Amino acid sequence: MRLYSRILMLGSAPQTRGSIAAVVDGYRAHGLFKRWPVTYVATQGAESIAQGVKLYATAVRDFGFALGQHGQMVAHAHIGAGAGFWREAPFMAAALAARCPLVMQLHGSGFDAVMRPFLERAAAVCVPCEATRAWVRSVSRNAFTVL
Repeated sequence: MRLYSRILMLGSAPQTRGSIAAVVDGYRAHGLFKRWPVTYVATQGAESIAQGVKLYATAVRDFGFALGQHGQMVAHAHIGAGAGFWREAPFMAAALAARCPLVMQLHGSGFDAVMRPFLERAAAVCVPCEATRAWVRSVSRNAFTVL
């Protein structure tokens, strides 16, 4: 088993309201970011389109820098349905291309089978409930799900 020295986590900006920001805030509050070498990259959460484009460009830069500096690391992507998936897809594809283990943490419902290639290649798929686990297994029998 290979050990990785860094976790790169992707998700909503801390000031964002929603399940992803709430979960990440809980991770912070309980000391995860102090106990583990986590680099958090916010990919969404700006108030305007211009701020959103700037935030995403910063995320691309920070992700590329972390990947270049640390080499292989664990990529942990918080994913919502629809636009949330498509926003994280380029980062997940880059992580997989760099042979980084991918952890997908699904938030909410309404996901689409277009996620299959990522579900099948992810090291783990974290799901919020049994219904989502059943859906993941219906799309990809090989996906390793964690409740």
